[in-house]
Amino acid sequence: MAKLIFRDPSIKIVMDASPLNSKGRYEDDNQTAGNVLGITDMTPWDGATGCNFSAEQKQDVGRVILVKWGDVTRKIGIDGSSAAIKEAIRNAFRLRSKRSFWLEDGDGVVRSLDRAMPLTTYTLHVDLGVTIKIYQYDECNQHVVSSEDATLYSEEDFRELLSRLGWRALREVGTYKDVESIAELREDVAYHHSGFKT
Repeated sequence: MAKLIFRDPSIKIVMDASPLNSKGRYEDDNQTAGNVLGITDMTPWDGATGCNFSAEQKQDVGRVILVKWGDVTRKIGIDGSSAAIKEAIRNAFRLRSKRSFWLEDGDGVVRSLDRAMPLTTYTLHVDLGVTIKIYQYDECNQHVVSSEDATLYSEEDFRELLSRLGWRALREVGTYKDVESIAELREDVAYHHSGFKT
């Protein structure tokens, strides 16, 4: 039977090159791969990752913070740039929109996302946006034809809404105040087109 020899400065393993059956045992001698390799001290099985880890191996590598959002807590590595940390948080919590967010520590301090931030537990806060009501009127008799609720998170969202409606601005219902930026919108207020279209 052929011998396979693995050479590494730190590992030397000699094993028989016998085929394994479906149960992970050698066909000819009914030994497990662990026995053939001389592994007698198997570490605990980690069902979450499907790997064997010792307590030392489970320790986090690099700078890691804990981030909580509702009932979900994730470990986030902060060894990268601010943009990389931000993207890691977006991916970890599946924030698919362009909503802004921030981290707040236990003392209520909002922290910038960088490598120097203290290694502690943070609460994730996500921008709830501004929700408004949009009315579209029949131009002939000024009756409401349709209405919709819109939640906007950024100036880009506001511009996309205006573009979709074919309007240059919004006007607050019951006033002559035109709104041309998301910063001017008020929560739960009704708007319609400003009297001129694009």
